Amino acid sequence: MKPTVRIREWSVTQGALAEWLEGVVEDHPRLPKDTYVQTSKIIHIDPLRTRAETLNTIYLLVGPEAK
Repeated sequence: MKPTVRIREWSVTQGALAEWLEGVVEDHPRLPKDTYVQTSKIIHIDPLRTRAETLNTIYLLVGPEAK
């Protein structure tokens, strides 16, 4: 089962072959609080942009997308 992690100050970054999230994680099982991350490839992001699934993790998207 994939862990569920809150990410804030997040944005979606588009690469040549995939999209990924960048932002600050709050309750990651292996990383300290307030760690800035670039995630693995996004598999699915919900239309309201409140939740995203990557190869390894489900992210709860906290607050609006950072610009």
